[in-house]
Amino acid sequence: LVVSAVEQEISDLEAMECLALQKRDTLVLRKLLIRDFTLDYPNELVAGENPIPYYVSYSRMVENFSAFQQTVYTSGYETFQKIDANGKLEDVVKRAYSHTWTRLAGTWKLTSKTRN
Repeated sequence: LVVSAVEQEISDLEAMECLALQKRDTLVLRKLLIRDFTLDYPNELVAGENPIPYYVSYSRMVENFSAFQQTVYTSGYETFQKIDANGKLEDVVKRAYSHTWTRLAGTWKLTSKTRN
């Protein structure tokens, strides 16, 4: 399988985001996300000092990749398992997602995320 340099770079950034979510690493996430990042999570309130859930595992499978000039769209599914507020291990979740990456000043930034 031959992938372009852009596909490899975005794939690496997708993996970096998954690891940062699992580790609750807000510093890495701030480097990956554009300042006015759009998060489209219908019916979900995101609040708190570090609102990232406690993930036991988090992975992503990119199934579709489209590049147009300085913008890349990816979609596929992500699989994760988290621990709830009471310390109980929740069921594994698999859900569809889509990302928009934009190249700004030579750096790729995640500009929007939608999940289903």
